[in-house]
Amino acid sequence: MLSLIRNVVTSSVLTLMLSLVSSLALADNPQNLYHVGNRYTGWDQGLSKGAFPEDEKGLSFLNKVQPILTTRCIACHGCYEAPCQLNLQSYEGVRRGYNPIPLFSSGRLDYSTPPTRMEDASSIEGWRKLGFLPVASNAGEPDQADKADRFRDSLMYRFVTQSFEHNKSGFPLADPEELQTSYLNDFAKTGDNNLSKRGCVATPSQFQEHYSQKNEYKVVSFEDFIGQSNFLGMPLGLPRISETQYGDLAGWLEAGAEGPSAPVEALLEKPTKAASIVKWETFLNQTSNQAQQTSRYVYEHVFSTIIHFDENPGEYFDLVRSTTPTGAIVQMVTELPTQKTPGVNRFYYRFKKVTRAIVQKTTNVWHLSDTKLKHLEDQFMSDWGPAPIPAPDYDAKNTNIFNYFERIPAAIRARFMIENSRIIVGAMVQGSVCIGTTATYAIADHFWAWFLKPEMDPSVQNPTLGLPSLSILNTNPEPWKPQGVVEETFLAAAEKLKIGTAGVALKLVRDFRLLIKFAGFDSASEGGDDMLKDLVVHMHEKNVRIAEILGAVQHFLRTTHANHQYQAAWELELRKLLASKKRNALEIKDLWRGDGDPSYPDNDDPNAWLNITRHERNTSVQFGPEGGFPQSIWVMSYSNFERLYYNLVADYKVWGSTTHKMATWRHMSYVRLEGEDLAISMLPIADREEIRGWFTRGLGAIKNKLYFPLYSNNQMSYNLPPETLWQRVFPKKVVFPARPDGLSKFLVATVGGKSKYDSKAARTVRNVVFDLKDRYGNVSKKAGQLLNSDMASDEQKDWEKGLLALENRSEAEQQESFAQYIPNVTYLRVEAPDKKYWIYSLVADREYLSHNLVLLEKPNRDPQFDTVAVYRGFVGAYPEVFLDIPEAKRNGLAKEIEGLRSAEDWSALVNRYAVKRNLDRFWSFFDWVHEVKGVNWAGNDPVEQGVVDLTLHHFNE
Repeated sequence: MLSLIRNVVTSSVLTLMLSLVSSLALADNPQNLYHVGNRYTGWDQGLSKGAFPEDEKGLSFLNKVQPILTTRCIACHGCYEAPCQLNLQSYEGVRRGYNPIPLFSSGRLDYSTPPTRMEDASSIEGWRKLGFLPVASNAGEPDQADKADRFRDSLMYRFVTQSFEHNKSGFPLADPEELQTSYLNDFAKTGDNNLSKRGCVATPSQFQEHYSQKNEYKVVSFEDFIGQSNFLGMPLGLPRISETQYGDLAGWLEAGAEGPSAPVEALLEKPTKAASIVKWETFLNQTSNQAQQTSRYVYEHVFSTIIHFDENPGEYFDLVRSTTPTGAIVQMVTELPTQKTPGVNRFYYRFKKVTRAIVQKTTNVWHLSDTKLKHLEDQFMSDWGPAPIPAPDYDAKNTNIFNYFERIPAAIRARFMIENSRIIVGAMVQGSVCIGTTATYAIADHFWAWFLKPEMDPSVQNPTLGLPSLSILNTNPEPWKPQGVVEETFLAAAEKLKIGTAGVALKLVRDFRLLIKFAGFDSASEGGDDMLKDLVVHMHEKNVRIAEILGAVQHFLRTTHANHQYQAAWELELRKLLASKKRNALEIKDLWRGDGDPSYPDNDDPNAWLNITRHERNTSVQFGPEGGFPQSIWVMSYSNFERLYYNLVADYKVWGSTTHKMATWRHMSYVRLEGEDLAISMLPIADREEIRGWFTRGLGAIKNKLYFPLYSNNQMSYNLPPETLWQRVFPKKVVFPARPDGLSKFLVATVGGKSKYDSKAARTVRNVVFDLKDRYGNVSKKAGQLLNSDMASDEQKDWEKGLLALENRSEAEQQESFAQYIPNVTYLRVEAPDKKYWIYSLVADREYLSHNLVLLEKPNRDPQFDTVAVYRGFVGAYPEVFLDIPEAKRNGLAKEIEGLRSAEDWSALVNRYAVKRNLDRFWSFFDWVHEVKGVNWAGNDPVEQGVVDLTLHHFNE
């Protein structure tokens, strides 16, 4: 591509022009979040006009079509979970098309569905082989039915035309039951097309060819779909696009739906300043084993982020692996981040410019600078000791990161993680694993995360934790997969039982019922593991789905045992560490306070205190103590943090089976409990059990009490010889506490849910938090500076006190139920003096009895403890309501919200202030939101912003 662009303008002249345009564009200009390539200058960096005089066709997509897709389509069709996998963030997504296989289906019990990442094919033929079908009249389609001259039959044309003809301003708002007839409303609620009453939509010819005989995913023809209502065009349930936009899109489709030409694509992909990229690629591609171990560690922890260089404002980059070195066109290695392409002996770490439109739900930005580069060099290229340093090991059998990164000193690994904790936690909760309510349900709606100092972290001071094998630390959530020959004796026995595969499965569950209830076992003596394996092999040959279930059971048993061993070993090492310092317990002073990273002067790294908020399908991470008092608090050790990250991000497969996802969810529950228990261990012993009971109540609390004891409450003597201690931690069988005396009394205390704010333990926690806020004063200040808090006027600060007073108020505690009726995320525009605006987000913190019982989200709801958190700016990627408050109503708003006592009260408030989705004004407000997202103001950092998602926007209001 670069050679083609040189036919138009020489590289030296282009580089000079890019530098000049960049310097002129910046100043304090706002960013345009709708721009691709560069948010200041647009995709062409100000150069395309006159540079491509004969290439109007090659410019058409980026100049006319991509802006329509960005402003009106990717609010639903962006990222992995876009309806029908139709991702319109870039031309590649348009060309790829749609696929009816539900990526997050609970019915997927095997790995039969191939990966569907955007890099998994590079041609139309490749995508069609992967089961994707066209939505546009691509000129290169192999099927005659989808050729360009049939553009009027294409799904994109027909859907947009349907909306243009019917969804005019004031079109009727559908009742929720009416919209149930389409796939979207079910998809919005469940994230699962397979549970919908209707699936994806195909053209008549596509339906006849692909789905008339077998229609596993409930695909419907366009005529049948539209026959339900005239108002089911695209954008679905929203106002039509403008006449100009419709003309541009239809003209492009008719002309063959072509993408950018090669010279245009080359300009789009070119960074304005390559020097900063070269510096970082030089650092990451050094050839020594130490350097390559470093590069692999950094890559595996940041590959899912988007990267912003201080020297390249307005541009973002993906860190990828390429078979080509710096200076050449990137040829991506498409294997999973922890794997390597067979036969490829050398690859290079490259920064590939982001040319897609950026959506908020996956925006997780790693900020890089010369200071950060120097710090990483000082950290990782220090002396690792005299032992030999091996080259990175990509053996498929070695999936344990504690093994293959063992040679990197644990203190260096721990420092990297805590100093970059926001992006690492962001990858966990904003990545593909946390798109869906089942995934996000594993965490509280609002919690804080703190981190142990490496010097007081047992997993840093003794990385093996004294364990007999590092395999106990392995987080790879892969269930055992059947291999080899089936034992004839077992097959004969199964046949003799005459109970069939399902009966064998049920008998297995019954025989192992105690093991399934979170107990460990000695597989060598009992033979249980071998029996499971043999049975899984048998089921694999007879019924893949049962085999997957039983594979998950086997994995469940192994990881239960391993997690108990790990937790006991960690506690033992902690006690030994404390004894060496003549102390009995961890204290608040053992938390990391933000020192060490020169990117944040004065030791005030805001990564030391994270605020994590869940809002149904998605989660977001902020610095500092925001949003009122949390529902839970975690303290993360290095081993806990590392295990959690690999479980949720690096080892997670979005296209994986249900058992893979369940294993991931279950490990997440373990780690969550460990983080909460570590926080509790810093409080007085007398208060610990009560506080633990706040975090997990109901049946989940019973499960914890019976099978997951609070290790920090156990008493061990440090004077015992090591072998005696070892026997206590690892007896032949893991011994769990007996059922506690007075279980009925315990049930009343945990299920009944007495007030959690009035006790001595509550006062203890509050005192600790106040103390920490003092200790973390600089951290909180830095977090505020990053969000431009100093730009808030005194008048705004005074007014918002009434709004902030709504936080931490619930029906159970203050007899105020307003929080139960407020949606997960509400964007609030408040008219201020001089026709300016103040922006806030109201985020509902839903209360649950527990988060450790999968598929029990609804039964575990405890709405009497629901609260609301208030944030300046835009928090949450899925706004459900836009409220526009005029100046005359501003001062009474807090009282109106406080007075909500029913769903009808909320609907009345919405009717007074909402920007309704059936009016032309909706799109102008939507555009205004993204315009101000690109500006520095109190509560907003433009670099962290992307296009929001409207999938959950209220369809009946």
